[in-house]
Amino acid sequence: MTESVKQINVNCFDRTHFFNGKTYLDQLKSFTRKKYMDNQNFRRLARTLEAVSMFCRIMFFILLLGLLASCAVNGPIESDSPAQPAFDYTADEFFGARPEIISPHSLHDLTPAQYRAFDEYFNAPINRKHLPNRRLYNYLEQSTPEFSYLGETLTASEALEQQQGNCMSLAMLTTALANRANIKIEYQLMDDAPVFEQGENVIIKGVHVRTKLLRKNAAPAKNIVYFLKPGIIVDYFPNETSRFVGNLSEPEYVSMYYLNKAADAIESANFNLAYWFVIEALALNNSSASAFNMLAVIYKKIGEISKAEDVYQYGIASLPTPLTLLKNYQLLLVEQHRLDEAKLIETKLQQIDDPSPYRWQRLAFLALETGQYRDAVNYYRRAIKRAPYMHELHYQLARAYSHLGQDAESKIHLELAMNNTQNEQARALYQLKLQAYSSELRQHGSR
Repeated sequence: MTESVKQINVNCFDRTHFFNGKTYLDQLKSFTRKKYMDNQNFRRLARTLEAVSMFCRIMFFILLLGLLASCAVNGPIESDSPAQPAFDYTADEFFGARPEIISPHSLHDLTPAQYRAFDEYFNAPINRKHLPNRRLYNYLEQSTPEFSYLGETLTASEALEQQQGNCMSLAMLTTALANRANIKIEYQLMDDAPVFEQGENVIIKGVHVRTKLLRKNAAPAKNIVYFLKPGIIVDYFPNETSRFVGNLSEPEYVSMYYLNKAADAIESANFNLAYWFVIEALALNNSSASAFNMLAVIYKKIGEISKAEDVYQYGIASLPTPLTLLKNYQLLLVEQHRLDEAKLIETKLQQIDDPSPYRWQRLAFLALETGQYRDAVNYYRRAIKRAPYMHELHYQLARAYSHLGQDAESKIHLELAMNNTQNEQARALYQLKLQAYSSELRQHGSR
């Protein structure tokens, strides 16, 4: 019996490729059968965005040396209010004693030497001419000259000492310094072009998290309205596919660290450790669809199918828009040949009117990569209805139509993808595929 493929979501996921080992643009290369480019390291640049009264003003940029790739996070939050457990979703008896796990407070601790170096810079008279958030940014720029992108999720002190880490690690370090300097900070959830990996029947999807250092004493002047709080965004490589999803609370942000660690443990088949990391995440954010999704995957991996089903049912009943939970539960039912129940889940999916294109995008890609091409078309069309400007949605819909042999529809959405992107590389690749379609049509016409 073939095991169904589940999707889980993690934060700052460290492999920047699809399940077949390719990035989004690499997959475009495959689709067009043309060589595009390999991942490469880029020179370290600086990027920040400072929001001022009634508009955003690009000041300069902070980009820490790394690979050109999305920095994945736990997918867009699928709930608006905390769920109240109706059953005990824990099962400690299957996973042994709780191991020693770093506490949420300790994630942002620096060493005495690291604090001392920051204090000396931050309080130096020559630097006090800058606002506190700018001083912190400047220190990050100065103290991380060799900082490189690495997929591993590190604590603040580890990231600073090792001069590497993913976007979650960068957020940890930024938070540690902001706490030291008493600078308020915001956490922003972003969604990039989809980044997936499949392994051992698990597809991992990621988006992106970044921090915003707020400006102190930014009270608006009389008759001035701030639509955005003034501040500086600290981020890895921003790109045109990154879109703001929403702000995260601090507990939501911290819970993502533990979900990252759980995903690493799942990959290593250390399901005991993975379980305890997820439980830690749920203690911080018990409305996380991604955490429940991951918990169900863990139960299934150890053969506790009924417990996995309980988790899916609880999440579906408790969360407002549990799309991924529904789809993964449906796959579990299909695997058990409970087809009538699986059809009922599909009916529920069809009845949901979720306004977020990102959740439909995740669902569509899961269907596409598991060979459910008609479902993929349906879900991508729903995503496009909500965000027709997202060129990557049109491209993925073109792929789904291509699998179904509907080349005319595929060509239409490739044209829409090309017309909706300003990225020259993506546009060139879409154009190559369109040329390939035209060439095929000419060859058929000459026969």
